[in-house]
Amino acid sequence: MYQKNEYSKNRRAILIALFKQPMDFTALKDETRLSEPTLSKHLRDLLNSRFIEVKVEGRRKIYNITEKGLNSELRMYLAGIDSALKVLESGKNFWKTAGMEAVKMVSAGNEALNTFIQALARHSPIEYADERKGKEIFDGIVSKIASTSSKLEKLRKNIEEVEMRGGDADALREKFREKLDAYTAIYFALGPPFSYMWKNMCEELE
Repeated sequence: MYQKNEYSKNRRAILIALFKQPMDFTALKDETRLSEPTLSKHLRDLLNSRFIEVKVEGRRKIYNITEKGLNSELRMYLAGIDSALKVLESGKNFWKTAGMEAVKMVSAGNEALNTFIQALARHSPIEYADERKGKEIFDGIVSKIASTSSKLEKLRKNIEEVEMRGGDADALREKFREKLDAYTAIYFALGPPFSYMWKNMCEELE
């Protein structure tokens, strides 16, 4: 049982690392802290299962997660990020949506968090009914990020138009900066690769 659990844990660590960004063997070894033989075995298994793919760039082999990999073991990982995004976007209703106690338990550590969640689940069980595949959840989050970027780009163009007409755009510029800072905090909280995507979009907005 221990070996099976350890195998699954290592496998997920590799998939999550490659989900964040493509890596070569050395970078993946540093990220997962697995031994070379262990990492090599897992990579062979994941390649055979088509959960990852490999591309050769010069002397380097770059590993990346596939859609099948997203849909297999990272579905609930993505679901957690998706739920976090909904909470973070709730704005003034954040504490009502997430629950101040839940955030306290996160700070308190895994044991406190687990017992807190288990007690709530026993009292008011709620089934996770989202049947979307991992790739669909991923695409949904990316779509939200792209939509936010598009809205901010539209606001930025409005600022430029006002200034071109000789108008005062200070209030609009302050609104733009507030929104940009707020969404940057949200999307950075989601972690890679979403934080990387938003960072690249921000560079185009600046």
